[in-house]
Amino acid sequence: MVPSTSAGEDSWTSPGLDFLISVDRRTRGLGGALQQAIRDGIHAGRLHPGDPLPSTRALAADLGVARGTVVEHADPSSFPRQGWAAVMRRVLAEAPDEAFGYADPRGRPELRAALAGYLGRARGVRATTANLQVCAGAGHALGIAFRALAAHGARLLAVEDPSSPRMHEIAAGTGLDVVALPCDGSGARAGVLAGLGADAVVVTPAHQYPLGVTLSPQRRAELLAWARGTGGIIVEDDYDGELRYDRQPVQALQALDPGRVIYVGTTSKSLAAALRVGWLVGPPQLTGQVADVIRIINAWPSSLEQLALARFIETGMFDRHIRRMRGIYRQRRDLLVATLSQRVPQLQITGIAAGGHALVRLPPGGPGEHELVAKAALAGLAVDGLSGYRVGGVPTDGREQPALVIGYGTPAGRSYRAAVAALGDFLRAAYTPQTAPPSRP
Repeated sequence: MVPSTSAGEDSWTSPGLDFLISVDRRTRGLGGALQQAIRDGIHAGRLHPGDPLPSTRALAADLGVARGTVVEHADPSSFPRQGWAAVMRRVLAEAPDEAFGYADPRGRPELRAALAGYLGRARGVRATTANLQVCAGAGHALGIAFRALAAHGARLLAVEDPSSPRMHEIAAGTGLDVVALPCDGSGARAGVLAGLGADAVVVTPAHQYPLGVTLSPQRRAELLAWARGTGGIIVEDDYDGELRYDRQPVQALQALDPGRVIYVGTTSKSLAAALRVGWLVGPPQLTGQVADVIRIINAWPSSLEQLALARFIETGMFDRHIRRMRGIYRQRRDLLVATLSQRVPQLQITGIAAGGHALVRLPPGGPGEHELVAKAALAGLAVDGLSGYRVGGVPTDGREQPALVIGYGTPAGRSYRAAVAALGDFLRAAYTPQTAPPSRP
């Protein structure tokens, strides 16, 4: 698919539904530009009431952005600029000359040591400078893990259903076949693994995305028993492990069996996605494969940013920032829940004990997921339907209650209250019966 472009403008046709759209990114953000493009189509007579629209997944792919851009990113305005500038100035003044040369593919030893200490005390991870690999974000770390598994002989990877479509894409890109592992209110159904024939499984036990549940103790035990009994490997994506609000910290799964778990983490949700810093803690039997993959990929974060992050952790600034972000996101979560509960009490809001998103279950008899997502886009609101997170994009159970995935981390603090109010008004209108105007005599 090739875009037809002019300066600052993208034009595409959708691979699902044919939908020519021109998005001008020069004068507005992506959400506003998308909204205006759809309105222009209506005014020009190309779109009519009742016309189907492509899914957010198709639109996101067509517009050249990750689907998460449409749905959720952490608030960039929360980045600790002054603190980061202070440690970066010190790094520039004190960094050894060799830090400006070719980097160690494993990552700077200073950062690996700082991360090993932090992960041990904050998440219970058994990490050392020897088994910790610095990566360019969580997606990079997952790609490395999946490639290492394939080199180790794995062929079939079980992924949570529902889960991030990006996870499926990364796995497929490394040559692994993907099979769905169903999830429910207790997390991934580990007891199903034995019948799937998978060689490895990737899970988000701390805060399942997008259901928002925590893997129960029984399921954790079943998952580890499967790995030990079959020789399988667990990839633990510690999604939202640090951003908890209403519960005690949940120890990382890796701490219970470091020989069978690959642990993956990132600063994208806690600091900023732009840093592109993540990490992977691998079991001994995959050390060689991980090293080979890194050598071939030949990509890692800047040494200076690694040194700055190491200093940020060592001075306690990272811990203070995490605590600050917990408070900010909890306030955002509480405002979202209070607003929706007051304006649309028939909605059921779940998955909110941690993280930056909520799952809003829709009542029967009202508009469906796809209709609400399309209408929300017209209103300038970015939400997504739960069905889009299914492996293969198809719900495993036609009786499943429809739901919306709503991210509350993205809007800047100054605009968040207005955004939540607009969302509440939109959903209230969607579930308020329309009164027909009186007929003329």
